[in-house]
Amino acid sequence: MNNEKPSFLLYRSFYEPIKNLSNEELGKLFRAIYEFQINGTEPSKSDTINMAFQFFKNQFNLDSEKYTKRCEKNSENIRKRWDKNTDSNEYERKRTNTNGSKRTDKDKEKEKEKEKEKENDILLPFHSERFSKIWDLWKDYKSKHFRFKYKTSVSEQTALKQLQTISNDNEETAIKIIENSVANGYKGLFELKQTSNKSSKGISAEYIKNLENRLK
Repeated sequence: MNNEKPSFLLYRSFYEPIKNLSNEELGKLFRAIYEFQINGTEPSKSDTINMAFQFFKNQFNLDSEKYTKRCEKNSENIRKRWDKNTDSNEYERKRTNTNGSKRTDKDKEKEKEKEKEKENDILLPFHSERFSKIWDLWKDYKSKHFRFKYKTSVSEQTALKQLQTISNDNEETAIKIIENSVANGYKGLFELKQTSNKSSKGISAEYIKNLENRLK
């Protein structure tokens, strides 16, 4: 008998073969059941309740066997999961050591989530859709031509604040500043100056035209 089990079952169907026992016999049977579950002892063969007890004993043994198999299966499943996790962690460790900074899909997903959170934190100085689009195009231009991205929402917000200042808080001027930087291949944003008709030495006029078409 498995003494580690914290409980045992008494089925409703058990009542049928014992319902004709006297109250005294039922009491002895109940005590014998607990003695068997706790200490593994059984009533003597000559005891009047022995036949009824054997019926219970057979069912208890079946239940105990099922319980043992279930415990063994659970232990095996836990061992398999442990081995799988260990192998997976070892693989990731070797993969990281071999590939250096190579990112997993999970890492990329986390970065995307951080980017979304960062964008939600940004407050544009001008709330029109046109400015929002041209600011996105400015970031796209910086990324493609200089491999630059604002690392934090604070750095991007600071750049927007500077743009607002040098444009005298004027949306149209701010847009022209961005267009001027793109046209001249500048890395940064600068206050507009009344300059001559010097030809553009950076991004072509065609690029600006395409940019403006995307804003329509």
